[in-house]
Amino acid sequence: MTGTKPGSSNEDKNDPGFDEESPKTQDPQIDPSEPAKTPATDKGSKDDYPPYTPDK
Repeated sequence: MTGTKPGSSNEDKNDPGFDEESPKTQDPQIDPSEPAKTPATDKGSKDDYPPYTPDK
């Protein structure tokens, strides 16, 4: 895969096929503007599972 646009006649193999300076190329996962929303629970993870008792 060369990274050029499909159907492009551009012979520059270093052309990524998109505008690298565009803000749309930034991954929103890298620097989120606000914390992730997860359901808050008062219980810890130890309440979700019974204690581990290995069979001997």
